[in-house]
Amino acid sequence: MRFEVSHAMDTIERRLTTDVVMAQAVVDIGEIVRCTDLDDGRSVNLIRVGMVVDAFGRYLRDGGAMIYPVASRQLLSEAALTAKERMVLGRWTDEGLIETVRDAAARVLEIAELTGLPVIGLRDHAEVAKECEWLRDAPLRVLAVSPRGGGALLTDGTGGTGGVVLSRRGGEAGDPVPKMTPVPKAEEVGEEDRRQVRIWPDPTEPVYEPLPEPPDYLPASSPTGTALIARAWRCDEFGCPSFGADRSLGQPVPRLRDGKPVCPRHDEPLRDIGTRRPAVPMTLIVDGLRRRHFVVMADRPVFVGRAPEEPDSVGVNEWLHEAASRWISRTHLKLEIRDDRLVATDVSTNGTLVWVRANPGDRPDTFRLTRGKSYPLGEWDSVEMYTGIELCRADRRPRGVDESRDEPPSVLTDAPTSVMRQLSSNG
Repeated sequence: MRFEVSHAMDTIERRLTTDVVMAQAVVDIGEIVRCTDLDDGRSVNLIRVGMVVDAFGRYLRDGGAMIYPVASRQLLSEAALTAKERMVLGRWTDEGLIETVRDAAARVLEIAELTGLPVIGLRDHAEVAKECEWLRDAPLRVLAVSPRGGGALLTDGTGGTGGVVLSRRGGEAGDPVPKMTPVPKAEEVGEEDRRQVRIWPDPTEPVYEPLPEPPDYLPASSPTGTALIARAWRCDEFGCPSFGADRSLGQPVPRLRDGKPVCPRHDEPLRDIGTRRPAVPMTLIVDGLRRRHFVVMADRPVFVGRAPEEPDSVGVNEWLHEAASRWISRTHLKLEIRDDRLVATDVSTNGTLVWVRANPGDRPDTFRLTRGKSYPLGEWDSVEMYTGIELCRADRRPRGVDESRDEPPSVLTDAPTSVMRQLSSNG
């Protein structure tokens, strides 16, 4: 059982990042771990972070969705945490996977404003927007957490639940019931207004809430945030996990104090050490569902294949059926940044197909790569190693690539009911 709990924590860990290039939402994990409504368990429970990771994955229909976690320093020594939970939190902090600050609630909103990332929290859009004017016309940028069937559900400011299928009548206990909207007659409203009305002809059928089409869902950083993110910063405190010399991940966004960038962990001024190296977030898509995210940075190529042995490589074997496993080479593809462009180079036995698109909705052209051949990828291009096994930019969603309605797998698969109950009761 200890192994199962540890494995669940390790799986949650792979979905945490403080790299603004990789992150897709920001969350104060302190308020989440104290939200007993999610499981009616003990007062503080770290496994609830996994519930929110799962909920975010369902909202985006993304099996690799990444959250930017922020925690108050007091949480690290919270007496209600188990010894193992404190150890895990300490490791996540030391490795720069979570950001620890004095005031987590304020820092979450600062990150959201600077980066454009949505906020995941316990308050809804209307409540948060009362204190943040920049959120008032951005209902998709606040995702409120509520209990749902032993887990969590995220609801945005429009009442939408992203990619979640909601039951109407006779559904699972805990499923929210949508409000029925009367359908106006054609002569009563204009065509534009009519498109705004949600029509549900059969209240017994499930509701599928599709995601916004790109680029509408992409975060937009503020002008100040854009300027901060474009630079590389250094904290002179020894071993700083956020802005230290040894950090291997991309950097977080600095905190601003009196208009000056400071380290959020140490509250010390940051040094500007130059232009930030180019970095491109990527996602692996298997059978129409995003499974894993990673980043390609300048001077740090990433190898992808069945089971590559190169450092920081991406293996896909766990998602392959027999035919795909035979076709995809152990090391199949090299992704790198050359002259500020993302370049794919085939290093396989059987070759790679590039689907070329100038725009997200274009009917794609094809370009076949053979061993040793390279192709500079456009922002809407995707790379296919085998039918249904594709790579594309994580901050883009070309039509035809990411169309699965399957529910993403849970990060808590290795924390079965018996383990969840133990965690909720005594850890």
